[in-house]
Amino acid sequence: SRLTLEGENTSPEWVDQDRAIVFWSERGGVRRLYRRPVDGSRDAEPLIEQPHGRPVTTTPDGRFLVTNHTFDIWLVPLDGGGEPRPLLRTEFVEGNASFSPDGRWFAYVSDEAGPFEVYVRPVDGSSGRLVVSRGNTDDVIWSPAGDEIVYRSSGQVFAAPVEIATGGAAPRIGQPVALFADRFLLTTARDMDLSRDGRRLLMLAEVEPAKLDFFEHWFDPSSATPR
Repeated sequence: SRLTLEGENTSPEWVDQDRAIVFWSERGGVRRLYRRPVDGSRDAEPLIEQPHGRPVTTTPDGRFLVTNHTFDIWLVPLDGGGEPRPLLRTEFVEGNASFSPDGRWFAYVSDEAGPFEVYVRPVDGSSGRLVVSRGNTDDVIWSPAGDEIVYRSSGQVFAAPVEIATGGAAPRIGQPVALFADRFLLTTARDMDLSRDGRRLLMLAEVEPAKLDFFEHWFDPSSATPR
């Protein structure tokens, strides 16, 4: 079912217990966040009035939309109260946040060491970051069960085992394992996600190379044939 009817619309995220979609829309040359019920009962309305960055995910409690904005990671209240605030703002470029199921930790990518790599930080900022990957990485997803962090790096898709500790201790992150060769499409938006049961990985496939058809006898439709 088509949900958007105007503007250039990207990066949809489920919100309101799967009753609505928040998405990024450019209208009149300005990109804002919009929300629309999936049943189409109301038109799309701005989530916030000011221009803002691309939606990435929501927090596990469903209270905040997480966005990539001004090269940082931001939290936008979904209840309409309060202003957007940064979750992580540094001198580097960071984005594509994904949360542990308990909401205490988040994985993200950052170029603080040069190439983009995957890190983990506590949401409350109580300690520093943990390194998950080495090398140029993108599209990080924390599994719904909390036991893996999946990411793309150097032509491979990897899964790093994670053990979430109790009592506030930092999670233990194991050696990443290559799952398969990454032959899939990579754009500026998130191009990968895990199903909620953690059993399926959804990715955008590479399209076939564009081709040019040459029509002979184009002026005679009955005999026109492409080659």
